[in-house]
Amino acid sequence: MGGNKPINVDVRIIAATNVDLARAVEDGKFRLDLYYRLNIIKISLPPLRERKDDLMELTSYFVKHYRKVFNKEIDFLPSRIIDLLLEHNWPGNVRELKNLIQRAVLMSKDNVITESDLVFDEFSSNGAGGDSFSQFFNNNLGGSLKEIMASFEKEVLSCVLKKEECSVPQTAKKLGVGKTALYDKTKRHGISIKELKR
Repeated sequence: MGGNKPINVDVRIIAATNVDLARAVEDGKFRLDLYYRLNIIKISLPPLRERKDDLMELTSYFVKHYRKVFNKEIDFLPSRIIDLLLEHNWPGNVRELKNLIQRAVLMSKDNVITESDLVFDEFSSNGAGGDSFSQFFNNNLGGSLKEIMASFEKEVLSCVLKKEECSVPQTAKKLGVGKTALYDKTKRHGISIKELKR
């Protein structure tokens, strides 16, 4: 039921953006009054590529989280993996790192993440950010673990095949599997290499 008496509330609003709001106000794309309502205490957080000292701590956190989620025993990151993480430019910021580690932990076969488990998204080179793998899991969590794993494997196979221009030898090498095993997997998941080439 409604009422006719005012009710006092104590509200704190936390807002985040990757847009330069002062510039947006100047360009007439953001309201000045709203800018001053929001801009009381400003905290600027540099992108991950500018604070790589935080990279290993964040990586360690995500590895610990996802090894528990996926019941894996990951306890070691080779120096080559660390080098690859430090060399990457992280256009997708912390979300990209989270997705990368989520994928790597799930795909790892032993207690160590290898280079073949570390698959950077295709859009990483052109600066587009995103949360594609989180979205993938959100869309597939209704099924059993076996069904989720199958969907994920199909997604990874299609992605790597496209990246390697549908070269079976290159894809097999990238994923660390034999060509026969790769053909079997594509057949099982209904992936047509001819269709991917088009």
